[in-house]
Amino acid sequence: SAANSGSCAGSISDNDIRMDSIIAPVYGRISTSTALTAATVVSARIKNLDDANVTNFNMLYSVNGVPVANEPVAVIIAPGATYVYNFTATYNFSAAGNYVLRVEVQNTTGADPVTVNNFIIDTIRQLNNAVVTLPFTDNIETATSRSYYKNRFGVAGIDRYDFTNTDPLGRFTTFLNTGMAYSGTKSLIMDFDGWNGGVGSNNYIYGTYNLTGVDAAIKDMRLDFQFKSHGDSVVNAVNKIWIRGDDSKPWVEAFTLSSNGNTPGVFKKTKSIELSDLLVANTQNFSSSFQVRFGQFGIVRINDNDGFQGHNFDDIRLYEAIDDIQMISIDTPTVISCGLNNTVPVKVTVRNSSSLAISNIPVRLVVDGGVPVLETITFSIPANSTYQYTFTATADLSATGNHTVLVNVQYASDNFKDNDTVTVNLVNSVVVNSFPHIENFESNNGGWYSGGVNDSWEYGIPASTKINKAASGTKAWKTNLNGNHSDLELSYLYSPCYSITGMTNPTLSLSIALDLEDCGGTLCDGAYFEYSENGKTWNRLGS
Repeated sequence: SAANSGSCAGSISDNDIRMDSIIAPVYGRISTSTALTAATVVSARIKNLDDANVTNFNMLYSVNGVPVANEPVAVIIAPGATYVYNFTATYNFSAAGNYVLRVEVQNTTGADPVTVNNFIIDTIRQLNNAVVTLPFTDNIETATSRSYYKNRFGVAGIDRYDFTNTDPLGRFTTFLNTGMAYSGTKSLIMDFDGWNGGVGSNNYIYGTYNLTGVDAAIKDMRLDFQFKSHGDSVVNAVNKIWIRGDDSKPWVEAFTLSSNGNTPGVFKKTKSIELSDLLVANTQNFSSSFQVRFGQFGIVRINDNDGFQGHNFDDIRLYEAIDDIQMISIDTPTVISCGLNNTVPVKVTVRNSSSLAISNIPVRLVVDGGVPVLETITFSIPANSTYQYTFTATADLSATGNHTVLVNVQYASDNFKDNDTVTVNLVNSVVVNSFPHIENFESNNGGWYSGGVNDSWEYGIPASTKINKAASGTKAWKTNLNGNHSDLELSYLYSPCYSITGMTNPTLSLSIALDLEDCGGTLCDGAYFEYSENGKTWNRLGS
């Protein structure tokens, strides 16, 4: 205390004893390891602010204004020391709801001159945890619009979700602006509410789902959700999804968010994450406290749908897959092909993700929207195994240019159709076999084509401020003939195919005009060449 008339600087008030904190209970969720029971012990810590021992005091608590306990205590608490007291009288917090808990200490060793610090009032929350009805979709719409910067047990309006962070600016919010959610107006959004925030924040949202009675060895349980990255290009160990069978088991890594192939600012559904297989492989099972953990490393705040960094989750689904047969890929023809004819083999990879072997699987092939071809895979595909099948029918892809090949599986008892179909949009390029070959693009686009993210490549007459002519003649390929390339562009310009068999030193030359932004040590703009011998694997050519 400050020095003033009649007192000494730094003196301790005689007989002052303080209620320091309520230690337990803090919160609970029914049917989990944190659940509050019908005989929950109330525990509190007090501190002796006197310069003499405290030897006698009373401990009291009430719930929702109703007195529960008034218990005399005879222990010695040294000056400046603390003491934890567990009340003998327990309380029934087992029903879901909010409980206003008031805990008080009364010093009976002597008159306490400061009574304003003798009690603490806190709200104890026991959250509901009803059994989830399958299939289950959570669109987050019942959430209260609110941001959280501290650890939160039970998010307002969607109390199955909890939040933790490692920095005070690590933020979780259910609403930032209109147009952010996939459906409705609410979603689970995590970022860092600052700019270049030093070490950043490891942000986590935990979802608890009561799956009582679900056996991972019997039911093929799945998870998927809509995911959007807000300009986030950071690959970080925190940017993942984990699961565990109950809230006391070790976490099992389930999905890497960067593998989802998201375009910044655009929601994309994840693959069907096979929960049961993951739990069984890690000797875990579903329970009343099955959990999913959503991770995000925050270093910059979300500015808009595709600006700066942050993660957004919506429409979280839990469901059972029955006899799930998956069309994994079209292996041939490849997306980039050369000189295809009218009898191209179509080879696909099919996966049986169920727990039993399955045979006689109908498969369907459609080329360029033509008449469907139906065939049957008679081979018995073992459980959780893949099989490569080549259609008896072939595809006529002889015309140069774009083609579409669609394949799907049509197994009758398969109740999950999202992974049944694969479509490949491919280009059959002309093959150049006469050299030297010179293409000045004056007659046409030369059989070149473009693709990628935010693709701005155009064929024609350049007319932007700095690049406004061709190397020869008037025509060329340019990113946006009349202006700048797109923001966040990652695009490619593809040549025809070149048959260089027998050449000892195949060489490429070209005329190029570049107007690129220089950001010093950070790559803003760049251009490079790659070559491929099979249309699948690409190699950097030079520097």
